[in-house]
Amino acid sequence: MAAMDSPPLGIRPDLALTDEQRRALRLLHDYDLTPVRRSLLYDGILPSAWVDDAIWEFRRFMGLCVLSPEPVGMVSRYVDEVWHTLILHTQLYAAFCEQIFGHFAHHEPTPRGPAADLPEPAAEERPFEELYWEAYGPLGRIWSPELMATTDQDIASVSAKLTDLARTLSPGEQGALKQFLELAARGYECSQTHGQAAGQAA
Repeated sequence: MAAMDSPPLGIRPDLALTDEQRRALRLLHDYDLTPVRRSLLYDGILPSAWVDDAIWEFRRFMGLCVLSPEPVGMVSRYVDEVWHTLILHTQLYAAFCEQIFGHFAHHEPTPRGPAADLPEPAAEERPFEELYWEAYGPLGRIWSPELMATTDQDIASVSAKLTDLARTLSPGEQGALKQFLELAARGYECSQTHGQAAGQAA
């Protein structure tokens, strides 16, 4: 939980907020999404190293929905998966919406497919990065276009290639490869934890 004197969700301290906005952001910061995290990890919908970061950025995305009078477009399929998973917990989602927004927040799925096939943003939508920067500062890593461009097929392809590579290695080399991948994953998790802590302190 955030200390009561620190900005919720790492919101910029100089941003003018109404009492109702501050209350909603505080609720978002502290809302218990443990069942959602458990589902994401159990189902393997997201790479485990990205789950906590995606949940944090989902909280921030909902914060933008609280702050912006115009619709806020979802631009990360990973953050969108957090939303989808929360919706599946119907009672939790209904309570979440009521407490944060005062009404049920409907969700239109983000279109999937090549960028050229995606519809243009609605005219009233401000660029997501502009809204995010104004509220929090630099975009979190989960919003990066490179990460968004990574498909399930890409992940499966890399996994298959690593499996093929492992079959050509000696047992000692296989152990070394496993250790290397575990260290790389831990390094990513540490960098994300550090980034989140910096964002909360900002």
